[in-house]
Amino acid sequence: MKSLAAVAALLLVCSSVSSLQAQNSTRITEKIDATVSVRIDRSRHPLLKSAKDQGRVDGGLRMDRMMLLLKPSPQQEQELTSLVTSQQDKQSPNFHQWLTPAQYAARFGPSQADLDQITGWLTQQGFVVGSVAHGKQWIEFSGNASQVEVAFHTEMHHFLVNGEKHIANSTDISIPRALAPVVRGVLSLHDFRTNPLHGRSYEVHRDVLTGKLVPATGSSSNLSTYHTSQHGFHYLAPGDWAKIYNTSPLLQQGINGAGV
Repeated sequence: MKSLAAVAALLLVCSSVSSLQAQNSTRITEKIDATVSVRIDRSRHPLLKSAKDQGRVDGGLRMDRMMLLLKPSPQQEQELTSLVTSQQDKQSPNFHQWLTPAQYAARFGPSQADLDQITGWLTQQGFVVGSVAHGKQWIEFSGNASQVEVAFHTEMHHFLVNGEKHIANSTDISIPRALAPVVRGVLSLHDFRTNPLHGRSYEVHRDVLTGKLVPATGSSSNLSTYHTSQHGFHYLAPGDWAKIYNTSPLLQQGINGAGV
């Protein structure tokens, strides 16, 4: 019986390894040829539709810390969706069983052979590869505008958008067709920044009688509109955030995110 159990366990391990190898099989199966490319739709920033084009940028313009986004295979995508669903299901053995970046890379990242080909291609284009995400979801690289234009078949231009000056790729980018099964696109080919989700900020203090946070004397006259029952806004101080996200134990150990 012990022998049969050992054989069964060995078969299970071998099956798991084979499945993992299948998930991370090489997807770049043809020679990387810059003359055979595919366009990545909607890779031009949407705000450029109403922008005023002010001409091409200097080819030597530094473009640092660009991100080449990688994607899972269709099979990995399906399994990832299933995993995420089961992690939220209290009846599932996967409930809240989160993956480390290394585990994610092993199950849903590209193969090392594909990564080597992609980083090799970036280097051939003159870029400097900075780092690869632990989860193998992106590759950081740097270069200049001229290298970007040649590698991704676009032009980098100056634009005026709502009175603000910006730099962005003027057309959708393209990548070698061989890379398409693994590469999703490129981030940071423009300098548009995401607007913060928070609105206006106000000075507040804690009322000694009620213990609640209330507007400080002299705050904006518009602040009274945020006290109506229709809005339901609440004022938060740093201590509130620590309580909400239960970071107090970490802070007490001296772990505050410094250097991370």
